[in-house]
Amino acid sequence: MYIPSHFAIDDKEIMLQLAKDHNFGILVSVIDEFPYASHLPFDIREVDNQVWLYGHVAKANPHWHYFDQSIALAIFEGPHGYISPTWYQEQGVPTWNYAVVHMRGEMEAMTEREPTRDVVEDLSELHERENPEPWIPDYPDAMLDAIVSFRMRVTEMKGKFKLSQNRKEVDKTSVLKQLSHPFGQQAKEHHEALATLMHKHNSTNE
Repeated sequence: MYIPSHFAIDDKEIMLQLAKDHNFGILVSVIDEFPYASHLPFDIREVDNQVWLYGHVAKANPHWHYFDQSIALAIFEGPHGYISPTWYQEQGVPTWNYAVVHMRGEMEAMTEREPTRDVVEDLSELHERENPEPWIPDYPDAMLDAIVSFRMRVTEMKGKFKLSQNRKEVDKTSVLKQLSHPFGQQAKEHHEALATLMHKHNSTNE
């Protein structure tokens, strides 16, 4: 990933938080010289300062056959949105603001039922925590045979938060103002989250 210095995020906790807040990511491997991607939720854990990613794929998905002893890339995308040059008081061009985290690491397939059960139930608990009537695990063990779980030992983590850090204050102020008034198909929730990130990182990374 190309990361100009003014967009680089080096703080591990900031990167982990973005990934956890947007844990439906993309897992990319190179298979027979071609990139192969699976879209899935991840359970992101840190144990003794080591970051691990856990997840599972359908056994019918050929991706898992290439997990063991391979290096993969997990991509997590946070808030993003189109930035119009009409929002600048100084000259500019159309662009896109966004926040992403890339994690690269060593993959391990877990084909046994028990570790797979743990991954399924931990992921479910993660997403059921605010459900007033959370799902209680109750399913035939044989269903676990239809999926393959995995874990990735993260060996490299990079963050890129492109949030107008390269613009002058007058333009940043204008962009933040315009983000509260989305137009066209822009998603209001993305703009609100993008504005929050801009407020935070333009004040701390100057």
